[in-house]
Amino acid sequence: MEHSDFYEFVTGFWWLIFPIGWGIAGMLRAWMKHQRAQQALEILTGYAAQNKEPPPEVLALLQPREPKERDFRVRPLHYLSGGFFFAALAVAFAVLYFGKIAGGEHDSQTGILFVTVLMAGFAVALFLTGWIASRTKLPLQ
Repeated sequence: MEHSDFYEFVTGFWWLIFPIGWGIAGMLRAWMKHQRAQQALEILTGYAAQNKEPPPEVLALLQPREPKERDFRVRPLHYLSGGFFFAALAVAFAVLYFGKIAGGEHDSQTGILFVTVLMAGFAVALFLTGWIASRTKLPLQ
């Protein structure tokens, strides 16, 4: 059966959805942080024009965020649970890859192998970060 070029492209490079999605999420997070800072600066400009002291809540918006004890970046359990999630994804993609190889489909399986290695790398990184976070009392940023 003949498929269009777009179909061939999507089936050959479906794994690109992961890095593209993470890139878009990072840009959205940075844009939202910029919008909050911009609004706080506009409020500060209004207070400066009136020669008034701004409230501490507005000034706190402009300060870098201090991690709290409940913050997910400080708790090693969150790193470990993320490591287990990515390890499960790596195993699932490995089973898919080896199933296709065993089925005789040797062509165009590079994308699945790439995603398998990528997910395994994320799992190892999260396990190591969780281990380091559990051994140190300093919050990780």
